[in-house]
Amino acid sequence: IILNQEPWSGRTLAMNSFAAKGNATEMVVNLLEQKDEMLGRNTLLAGRFLRDASSQAPWRMKVMAALVELIKSDKPIALRMQAVASITLSEDPAGALLFRQLMQLSDKDLRRMAILASGAIRDVKSADQIISLIGDYNPQVRHSACLALVAIGTPQTLEAVARALMR
Repeated sequence: IILNQEPWSGRTLAMNSFAAKGNATEMVVNLLEQKDEMLGRNTLLAGRFLRDASSQAPWRMKVMAALVELIKSDKPIALRMQAVASITLSEDPAGALLFRQLMQLSDKDLRRMAILASGAIRDVKSADQIISLIGDYNPQVRHSACLALVAIGTPQTLEAVARALMR
């Protein structure tokens, strides 16, 4: 019944509460099946549930897969970055691994989003990979790498940024 209502804040809060405390599999599956090709609102809404839901929720992987599909799409970068933010805020360990994999792709936007997300979650395991991207051909990727390394904040990452600034 709640999915049939027009979007409003009470609906969103109720759905988020249900996803956090109950078995929301049917609700999430129905939400993901209602395609919004233009803005991906249902995918992003389901992505917001990840932060409060149990790490064992059976629907988590469906939502993560839908978010990854949105991230890899040709939609506007702002929309794709919202999907990255959902994964980042979920604090799911799979997110760090996903971002490390995305950094290896040739698409500069995917690399930038993955670098910034790795910095946001302070993924120390990605530090060497991000340090290598300071020398990327794309200035936006280099800038994102410096921001992420400062956010990670280890002596190794800060030293790498200092070296890059002195070049």
